[in-house]
Amino acid sequence: MRIETLTALLTSGLIILSSTSTFAKKSKKIKKIGSVTVTGLAAMHALKRTRGRLCMADHYHFGDGNSRKSKKKALVAARADWVSFVSAEYGPAWSRYSLARSKGGKCTRSNGRYNCSISARPCMR
Repeated sequence: MRIETLTALLTSGLIILSSTSTFAKKSKKIKKIGSVTVTGLAAMHALKRTRGRLCMADHYHFGDGNSRKSKKKALVAARADWVSFVSAEYGPAWSRYSLARSKGGKCTRSNGRYNCSISARPCMR
């Protein structure tokens, strides 16, 4: 999570200081989609089946890879940032970027360095 976002959440009082995984374990939210039971934070979002995957219907996550020497390294860093955040929030089953849908991204170059940002809807099998 970016420092600016974390600071904004802390100052607005919208963040609860507790472990995400602890919250997910204690969460009472449960959704049953076909043969898959979804619990924790993922159960808070609208879900839909898409090509054999269970995906968040309209909830996106973002990843950033800033100040890298090459575009490829910036994209790899952005993907790692996306995977890390989604895994922490929903668990490893949701964090496979290769399964995600509605992928998008943008890279810019400034002073010989690349900055890339990506977005995608998390999915699981």
